[in-house]
Amino acid sequence: HEFAWGITTQHAGRGGTRNPVDPSRVPGGSSGGSAAAVAAGVVPLALGTDTGCSLRLPAAWCGLVAHKPTHGAVPLDGVLPLAPSLDTGGALVRDVEDARLAHEVLSGRSLGPVQPVGGLRLGVVGGAVARAVGERLQEAAGRAQAAGLRLSEQRLPSADRLQALYAVVQGAEALAWHRATGRWPQHAEAYGDDVRALLERTERLTPAQVETAGLERDALRAAFAGLFTRVDVLLLPVAACGPSTTADPATGVLDGVLGPLRDAVLPWTVPANLAGLPACSVPAGTDDDGLPVGVQVVGPPGADARVLDVAAALEP
Repeated sequence: HEFAWGITTQHAGRGGTRNPVDPSRVPGGSSGGSAAAVAAGVVPLALGTDTGCSLRLPAAWCGLVAHKPTHGAVPLDGVLPLAPSLDTGGALVRDVEDARLAHEVLSGRSLGPVQPVGGLRLGVVGGAVARAVGERLQEAAGRAQAAGLRLSEQRLPSADRLQALYAVVQGAEALAWHRATGRWPQHAEAYGDDVRALLERTERLTPAQVETAGLERDALRAAFAGLFTRVDVLLLPVAACGPSTTADPATGVLDGVLGPLRDAVLPWTVPANLAGLPACSVPAGTDDDGLPVGVQVVGPPGADARVLDVAAALEP
């Protein structure tokens, strides 16, 4: 997706990437090209970045695995930034074992041997999702319980504010970079319609809004720290619905109800970016249309090995 700032890997003027599972659907984004290449069997591994969902969403919608590491664990030298305090590097792969290998190469650090997950506390986070997504989440929870994890129901901190908070933090950082590099507004006409609209919207933010968002983000991190005293990892959907169509990429369909696609995705994915948490998207089966459904395992900062251990236990 242009400047990694979008979740569909479509472009109004230049077309877009199609989902190999169903070419009438988007692959997700922003790393949708990487996901499509792996899902189509072109390559066994492809690099990507994740600022709000850009590894995990394409993985979920293309039937792949993607590990978003703890923020800062993978060097981003040479990577064009979107929002530096959120940007995270990783890979799209076919299974969790490859995700472990990819992370060790990209981070330059060993994760150590795979550890047993029995006895770990798993918080399951549900909510307003499509029926099939909810069923796949519960099936994944059942596999976790069979592997010896102890389950409880949990709720994401500040769930009603996450998307608005993310929009301010991400937008402010992105706008600053585009201005500093002389791209914006000097070359506004060269941007795709969606990215241009995001930059124009961000220009309307006030310094007070940006400052308030920073304080809210600090509170969110503290709330997650408290949550991870009660559980060791979380299990939640990657998206509330399946991939949108290439004909109407910005619209999601949740059990027959149309709505903005971003509203069905970002509330589930941006918490890990805002709080710098490791998260791994794992295939969990398919929906009624035969499209892949993904779930994600999320852990506290630095717990990448634990997240991947649990993710491996959830693979169907």
